[in-house]
Amino acid sequence: MLRIMTIADTVLGYGSPQIAKLTESIGRELQAASQILQPLLPQRAVIDLNLSNITLETVATSIHPYTAVGRGEYINKCVKVVNEIRPDIVIITNYVLFDFIDGLKYKPKKLIHLALEDLEPISMAKNASCRVEQLKRQGEKIDIWLFPESNRAQYDIELLEIQWRRVFIFYNVSSDSFLVNKDKNERFIYAGTLDADISVGKYIFDAEMAPYPVDVYGDLQGTSKDKMKEKLDHLKRLGKRNRVKWHGQIPKVALDKVLPEYSFSLLLWLPVRHALLNAAPNKFFQSIAAGVPVISAPHPQIKVLIERYGCGLVLDGWERHQLINGIRKAKRVMESSVYDEMLKNCKHATSTELCWDIQFSKFDKRFNIKDW
Repeated sequence: MLRIMTIADTVLGYGSPQIAKLTESIGRELQAASQILQPLLPQRAVIDLNLSNITLETVATSIHPYTAVGRGEYINKCVKVVNEIRPDIVIITNYVLFDFIDGLKYKPKKLIHLALEDLEPISMAKNASCRVEQLKRQGEKIDIWLFPESNRAQYDIELLEIQWRRVFIFYNVSSDSFLVNKDKNERFIYAGTLDADISVGKYIFDAEMAPYPVDVYGDLQGTSKDKMKEKLDHLKRLGKRNRVKWHGQIPKVALDKVLPEYSFSLLLWLPVRHALLNAAPNKFFQSIAAGVPVISAPHPQIKVLIERYGCGLVLDGWERHQLINGIRKAKRVMESSVYDEMLKNCKHATSTELCWDIQFSKFDKRFNIKDW
């Protein structure tokens, strides 16, 4: 029997659902035994995802796996497992795991990079040229590159001299069936990264946001965590005048239950670098699949899809006043027949293009998975 092994860079169940879904889908096509290795992160409990026909193994390291030393230990332990089992298909999920390739003592039938994270931070770091040359050499052994967004793909392709015939643009689509809850709570949801340097975390807890009914899910991150906490404390002191609520981080399964209740989903990454301008967020596709129209900053991929399907609103820019203007416009939309049309458009978008089965079918047709 064929075997598939996926090396994850994060604990499954909090984000990046594509890792498990890609493993599962390829395994189903090949009728293969599948296994995923994931790191043990101190702040994230391991979740039983009830994955069909997939064995999930959590690999512990002596220090945090996101440090240089801890990551090296994680990679070495994964290499040892893979070399012992010698799976036919190996999937890597982040450039920081590429040293894994050098440790392989055999050539898998297919080595796949699911490029959910971008190359830009590495290419802009100190001694970047040496690291990029190393990645270029390691990348020569990769058979298939999956990118979630075409502009990000172009950046990485040019830097690493990747052959286009090995590349496929695979949207970060949801694997969930379309679901719509017409009994909406007339509130807005933001679920994702809360880092004031790169995300809507810069504005979401500002006093100017207090009048708007926004539920925020996610853990506070980055160098401005303390400042965000100060803003939250100020909002609490406003009492009933504050309608912004922070719920902390919850597992995806819990988020999936509450998401359909919301009227709109907010998306905004600060365009401080190429990959953030060209964001391809899971939450866009998850929201559409849950029958929740999206209010998004004008990130190219999201803008195109919202305008193509009429499944949300595109902000005029990335500033706080533009976000507030978008929320105000959405409140007016909710009171009109336009909103019902948006809900229908979410269903149309999901059934036409923005779902896992359709995207995977295109991938399957391109690379003839059954011939592997």
